[in-house]
Amino acid sequence: MKVVCDHNRKIINFFAGYPGSVHDSRVFRNSLLCNTLEEKCGPYFLLVDSGYPLQTRLMTPFKDQGQLTRRQINYNLKLSQNRYLIEHCFGILKQKFRQ
Repeated sequence: MKVVCDHNRKIINFFAGYPGSVHDSRVFRNSLLCNTLEEKCGPYFLLVDSGYPLQTRLMTPFKDQGQLTRRQINYNLKLSQNRYLIEHCFGILKQKFRQ
């Protein structure tokens, strides 16, 4: 399952239908969101992990091969710090289905 949430942890898009073993980039490529990303996102971006392709409107981390600049390291840090939003969103979902 692929889930997109906003800064308030509100789910704004989801796509299901693949087992967890399928790579994120494949799931994304086959989702409706991939084909309508610019239309759906407007001036905004999706913060994603390194499992996603380089694409307009996707902010992926720099690949660290030991040669990142300080700015690239800081960018990766800020990107990873925002992952708590989606992790918290998943936590909320899990709680709702446990009840």
